[in-house]
Amino acid sequence: MKKIKYISALLLLLVVTACNDWVTDIPHTNDLITEDQMNTQVNIPFMITGLHNRMANLATVWMESDGISDQLFFDQRVGNSTYSTYMELDLAVAIQYNNSISFSSIQLMRMNADTLVGRCLYKIPFTSDAAGEQAKKDGLLWGYLYGGLARYHLAAYIGIHPTTGGATINGSAFIPSSELYAQAVSKLKTALTYASTAYQTRLINSLLGKVYLMAGDYGNALTYINQGLVSGDNPFKSVYSATTAENDYRAQAGEARQQWAVDLRFNNYVTAVPDEVNRIPLVRKTNGTFVYYRQAKYIQMPDGQTSPFVFMDWQENSLMKAEILARQNTGGNMSLVNEIRKSRGMTTLVTKDLSLDEIYVERDKELFLRGVRLLDQRRFNKPHIAGMWFYIPISQNEIDKNPNLAL
Repeated sequence: MKKIKYISALLLLLVVTACNDWVTDIPHTNDLITEDQMNTQVNIPFMITGLHNRMANLATVWMESDGISDQLFFDQRVGNSTYSTYMELDLAVAIQYNNSISFSSIQLMRMNADTLVGRCLYKIPFTSDAAGEQAKKDGLLWGYLYGGLARYHLAAYIGIHPTTGGATINGSAFIPSSELYAQAVSKLKTALTYASTAYQTRLINSLLGKVYLMAGDYGNALTYINQGLVSGDNPFKSVYSATTAENDYRAQAGEARQQWAVDLRFNNYVTAVPDEVNRIPLVRKTNGTFVYYRQAKYIQMPDGQTSPFVFMDWQENSLMKAEILARQNTGGNMSLVNEIRKSRGMTTLVTKDLSLDEIYVERDKELFLRGVRLLDQRRFNKPHIAGMWFYIPISQNEIDKNPNLAL
């Protein structure tokens, strides 16, 4: 078999060599771009698109955090459950984690975002007309926005001990979550100054509200949530293709391959209130007498794309406000919750203001597989396993490579 491979490679080499003599009038492709070529105004949209794609790659982070949480579980009776890493994450305690994908995905987005800001500020010679001004504004808007979201993800999802969140940047010493949240806020506030539309302003306000909420600063969270997305605004989402760039929820916890099953309580939600299926679509599966459920939220659509991942929408913005009102014990969150439910086609409405514990359950339903359950378990102090990890651990590989990361 190896001989056949060697012969095939040799034949390919001969063909390519022979072609060199006459394939000379084809323009060079743009597969390799030099530093100088990148530092041009015309490449700003290309670099922004790259950041959108980096954000989409964080589906690994969101899904793995849901795996540590009580939303998903790993069981080898689920037909395609084979990854030992997922088994370790599902244990949630004493995780022997040696996978750097989540950490690396966030760091790549941070690096690309920071690089775009640096190019816009110091390297790209923008034209002095309106087009040049807008290109620079767009580059700085998305560079600072994604730089802020990268730091938010490092703060909210990555940790060095079960209850100690934080990460490193560029081989630094350990940076605690509190400092990373502060960096995220700073970046997003700077992005706010480059917003070109009212929608962009509202979106960034919602993102700031989310960062402050996860950081436990409810006063500042409410200030920005009140200026955030409103009914009718488009969601901020990542788009996927089932053939080129797959959503991890479909690829590892869905119809493409199921290694993760949905916790049984979600079927109980739907059984108790049938129109919850609008928010919690499930498929019942069996393996002998073992019954489990597959999520049907992220599926391949007729156009070949996978259902998008929504990172922020007006419904989440309203639910964040409902939570803060419950924390402040000021009342008034019933209308917010019912507006959200109606937008999902639900006719089962609440008849009173929700308590904080009830908001916790409502978030479980409304933000089903949105990558925030582990963060909520941490914030509400509701572990499902004693001594569980509330973060995705920094892998041993990363620890070994960074002499500044002392445990």
